[in-house]
Amino acid sequence: MKLYHNMEPSTFPDSIRLYTHNCRLYDTGITSRYRTFLVQGDQPLYLKIGGKGSLSQEKQMLSFLRSTKACAAVVAFEQDNAFDYLLTAALPGDNGATPTYLHSPKHLAGLVGESLHRLHSLPTGGCPCMGPGQSIVERTKQQLSRLDAHLAKRLELLGQLITDDSVVHGDFHLNDLMINNWHLSGFTGLSHSGLGDRHYDISRALRELSRYLGNDQYKDVLLDAYGREFIDPARLEYFNLLAQQGI
Repeated sequence: MKLYHNMEPSTFPDSIRLYTHNCRLYDTGITSRYRTFLVQGDQPLYLKIGGKGSLSQEKQMLSFLRSTKACAAVVAFEQDNAFDYLLTAALPGDNGATPTYLHSPKHLAGLVGESLHRLHSLPTGGCPCMGPGQSIVERTKQQLSRLDAHLAKRLELLGQLITDDSVVHGDFHLNDLMINNWHLSGFTGLSHSGLGDRHYDISRALRELSRYLGNDQYKDVLLDAYGREFIDPARLEYFNLLAQQGI
């Protein structure tokens, strides 16, 4: 990590500067959509900065999930004319894309499956936001005409099965899974989280493992750990097909 000099902390809103004053800020370099900093003070914190309105959903979902231990606690949230500022406690451990975990792919695949099942099993009552699911089905309908007729028909049929029935991550990457000594520490990157179809997360997780490991050798390990009785092959096929088409 490098010390970040291009953003002046003195310009942060007062509620954020209360926690960053006299601290060192390090750019974590994890995402291109947001600026995320490790705030090194008495207690480590993470400060995520995005365009105005871009972090409102994440803040709402972190607050909704605060009692579940599935994510970090919100320390402060503020908006100014240009940016959102989300300050959270640091989850212990390292993310799932670090060499420590990638070097044990079978163990990692199992933990990803178990962790997603835990997230998807959380109560949905009062969930304040919508995640990927029916919204993707509606968006996809506008693109079916440019696809092969057989594929378009298959997607149309499968799309009727998609159900917004789980709390989903909505944009899962391996570096969004924080692991502490091979135990789930929590999820990060919840800016697209909400009520959606759990198979969207499962499809993304399978692709993430394949991308990092260079093969899909551990696909079955993830699915078994998740619990195949909770997986609808047709709904999973829908999101897999969309990914193959770049939709």
